[in-house]
Order: sequence, then C-alpha cells, then structure tokens
Amino acid sequence: MSSEALAVLLFKEIEKIARNQELDTVGKTDALYRLLSLIFVEASKKEQLLFSTLFARMAYVCHQQQIDRRLQYYLHAFRRMATDRRQGQEAATVALGLKVNAAIIEVLWQTPAPESLSLLLPADWPIPFASSKAQSFRAKARVLALSDEPESNTLVARDEARPEDPIRISYNITGHNDNFELTIKTLRSVFGFPTALNLLDVEIDQEGVYRPKAIVIAPDYLLDVSAVAEAFRDGQVDPWGFLLKRFLPFAPSAALVVGNIANYFLDQLMTFPASPFPICARNYFTPTPSRFACFQMARSKPFYKIFKNTTLH
Repeated sequence: MSSEALAVLLFKEIEKIARNQELDTVGKTDALYRLLSLIFVEASKKEQLLFSTLFARMAYVCHQQQIDRRLQYYLHAFRRMATDRRQGQEAATVALGLKVNAAIIEVLWQTPAPESLSLLLPADWPIPFASSKAQSFRAKARVLALSDEPESNTLVARDEARPEDPIRISYNITGHNDNFELTIKTLRSVFGFPTALNLLDVEIDQEGVYRPKAIVIAPDYLLDVSAVAEAFRDGQVDPWGFLLKRFLPFAPSAALVVGNIANYFLDQLMTFPASPFPICARNYFTPTPSRFACFQMARSKPFYKIFKNTTLH
C-alpha cells in the first residue's frame, strides 16, 4: 500500500469516529487513542523495534521524523488526557484527538486531510500550548534514550514529562555518576537504542542538561535467572525443563520460605531501621498466610525464632 493510500484510509477512520452517533465521548476517545497507536505502529514498523509503551514509540518516531515540538506537545497531551479521563475534559479530549490524529497523518505521510474531514476538525487547538521550562532538580525522571554521544559523555533522550523537546543527559561525571559506567556500556552493547531509563536525583542545569545521580535501565521483561541457568546443563541447552516445571505442582520448601523472609526483613530494615519485629512479622504474614499453612506446626515455629534472632542482630 502506498503512503498516500494509507493516509487516505486513516483519514477515513477519523471521519468514521467523528460521525459515529452511537459512540459517546468515552467511546470516541478510546477509538481515537487506538487509532493513534495504530498510526505510530505503522510509522515505526520498518525498524522492527520492541517498544514497551506508546510513549516510547511516539517519542522515537517524533525524534526520527523531526516532528514540530508544538505538535509533539499536543500528541502527548492527548495521550495523557485519553488515559487520565478527568471529568469536565471529555469534549476537549475528543476534539484534541481528532485534530492530532489528522495532523500527524498529514506530517508523516505528506498528505493533506480531505475537505470532508477538515470540516469536522476544530479550527484551533482545544487546549493552549504550554512551553515547558527546565527545573533545577527532580527526584525521578523516566526517559527514552535515543542515541549516545560518547565523545561528550552525553545521551540524547526524550523525557516522558515533557516529550516535545529532546534532552541531553550527562554521564561519567566524576564523583557524581561515574560509578554507572558499566550501565552505559551495557546500554550500548546489549540493549541498544531506543531504551527506557529511570533517572534518580536529577540535577538540571541552566542549559537544561540532566545530571542524574543514578541511571537505571528499565526492563521490558523480568527474567527468572535461575530458570535460564538451569537450561544450560552438561554442555547442552534444554529449555523444555522450565516448561515442564510450570505444569508440576508447587512443593513448599522451608529453605525457600526462609530466604523470602530474609529478603523481606532486609528490605524493611534498610528502609526503616527502627521497625519493631512484631510489626514486620505481621506485615509479612498477613497478606499471604497460605505460604505457612502448608507446613506442619512443628516446622512453622522455628521460622519465628530464627527471624526474631536475625532482626535482633
């Protein structure tokens, strides 16, 4: 399908949503949100990249296609409004969704909207454009890293909080975040770009450059490393053992319960050093008492004694 034919098809979808009398504002918002997702999937399908969120996909496409920052602002404004569902903004959300869908199609496929659709679109943007200003400090920022400039120790990224402008992230700053050099190397060699990052304790200078204290790669999937390791045995690779164990009944292990409790108490005492043992024990037991119910009384009592002694030391 040619670019112009695809654009015409997408314009027709917008017009169908706008003219659908059976859909209320919520239904139209959902339909426009799904259409926006489809537009960005079509715009990025050649790259064959995995994106964990719509924000990541939009930020990547907008960066690659050099989309006007004002349009980026309205695109992400609709993305947030469509998911927040705030009362009193229903009509504005639908109007914004109609206009941004049509606008991004025009830009990506260089095809003007048909007159029949233009008559259904609002003449002006339903919400005012608010230019973001750099802040001096943020406790946390979630960004999409798009490229690396190793000669200047800088990442180029988009901030989820203000995605209309590219940002620069400084790393390998002596005494500040140089201990995350391995994270940057892993980002280059393993994850590649684009990749979602969580930045912690971020200082933002007068030029808007981010100087995070910590850089954490946000995983798309959590892997069971023990299961991965067990697949490699006797010089052979056999992943079927993991699948087989998923169908076997779970056998409770005292050692496993002890390890889980140790991890829980360690987390609690690292965060709240003065936490009393009875409260910690109650908070661990109350949500899932079934983990102890499978043990006989004689085997459950030692848990209490062991971990009370652990917390005292």
